[in-house]
Amino acid sequence: MEQIKISVIVPSFNQGKYISSVIKSVIGQSYSNWELIIQDGNSGDDTSEVCNRYIADSRIKFYSEPDKGFADGVNKALIKATGKLCVIQSSDDFFSSPYVFEDVVSIFNDDSRLNLICGSAVVVDEDLNHLSTSERVTGYTQPEFVYDLKNSFSQSATFFLLEKALEIGMLDTKVDMVADTDFWIRLCCYDKPRPNSIYQTSKIWGGVLIQANQRSADFSKFVLGRAKMFLQFVGDNRIKYAIPFKSSVALNFIHYGIKHFEANNLNPTPFYSLYKELTGNVYSMPKISFEKLNRLLRSERKALRFPNSIQDVYFNKSSKSTFYNYGWFKDEVKAK
Repeated sequence: MEQIKISVIVPSFNQGKYISSVIKSVIGQSYSNWELIIQDGNSGDDTSEVCNRYIADSRIKFYSEPDKGFADGVNKALIKATGKLCVIQSSDDFFSSPYVFEDVVSIFNDDSRLNLICGSAVVVDEDLNHLSTSERVTGYTQPEFVYDLKNSFSQSATFFLLEKALEIGMLDTKVDMVADTDFWIRLCCYDKPRPNSIYQTSKIWGGVLIQANQRSADFSKFVLGRAKMFLQFVGDNRIKYAIPFKSSVALNFIHYGIKHFEANNLNPTPFYSLYKELTGNVYSMPKISFEKLNRLLRSERKALRFPNSIQDVYFNKSSKSTFYNYGWFKDEVKAK
């Protein structure tokens, strides 16, 4: 197996309570040719103190300086990266197995044409109770499925070619709230995508921790960010799909955003502006056939839900929690 280097990028801001988990999950990997770049946004908590405990390992670099948000922090670290493959790991998430890097390198050595390699991920609470699993089927996937989010990737389990990341201009700071999704789409769809350049595996590589202060705590920011992102893609000539297809995808996300905002008693005006920019028309409710209206009314007993926070998704009455022990990297795991 070729000993290619993996660069782990961890942007952080005031995550001292959690960041040791991701560091330990990197140090504990069976594959040793890696570097960990922690790019901190000048935190005011104990992040620096926690990270400095680990920098005796020469593979770990800690930088702290003001940034303009998640995307800017990641870009600062990508410029410093020296690996062939990279992964962006959130400061409150972790790698769920000590064999993740070994698996990734094995897949890449079998097919070095890959731009992106994605694994499955588990979602856990702060006590490592299992809340959900993002399952996927092993094999190649097509760029168009990535484009319209039929196939989305967990940041904590997605590895990419550094050379390709630099070629496409890294993360877009203009869409900071959805910069990772925007980044995956451009990695997969820019210019003329190579066949079989995106590979996914059912192996569980990522652990996603749910906590109150994370970026995804408010879904409305992501819903609006995605609508803006897809509108921006319509005029992006490096994405070669037909304008009607790109416009249709953007329109779907604008319509969804309006429904999401209305269901959560938020002002949908920003989506009306996006709709007018896309279509040239003032927004009006989409027409619906009598037959479809009848079907909706008959099935209305089961109300549609538009949760607006990650806590609402995982901690509502229908959530099921069972202990899922991915605490191999922690000092201790609470007994259940």
